[in-house]
Amino acid sequence: MPFASSASFKGSCFRRCVAGYYSLPQDIRPVSNVLKNAIDVGSRPYRRNAWAGKSGAVVRAQSVPQGGFVLIIICTSRWFFVDVPMMQQREAYIENAPSLLDEGGNLVPAIKSFLQTFPDAYETCVSKFLKNTKL
Repeated sequence: MPFASSASFKGSCFRRCVAGYYSLPQDIRPVSNVLKNAIDVGSRPYRRNAWAGKSGAVVRAQSVPQGGFVLIIICTSRWFFVDVPMMQQREAYIENAPSLLDEGGNLVPAIKSFLQTFPDAYETCVSKFLKNTKL
């Protein structure tokens, strides 16, 4: 018998959605414990996977250069395992994140247009996915 919170999480949160946009925190681990538990709870029991067939994308921002690539690959492979087709292009590895903000904490104009390309590409990906999928 699943916990009430698990049943609520699977039922109300993910049965109704068609896609997921996952932002990884700056951490040593490729997948945080909270996200790992959400993947586990949503994918069980066998043949009742709440994640199955929902389009996904991953973005990671960090304060240091390099490192996001490998962590996104590891996270993406976990989503493939639970049958979540992931957006392949445009990938977003955001390095030196503090340098992207001005003194007021706002995005620097030069990077704002670049960052908008990721959600735009994801919207296009999900739209194509929905046209070719029966939910």
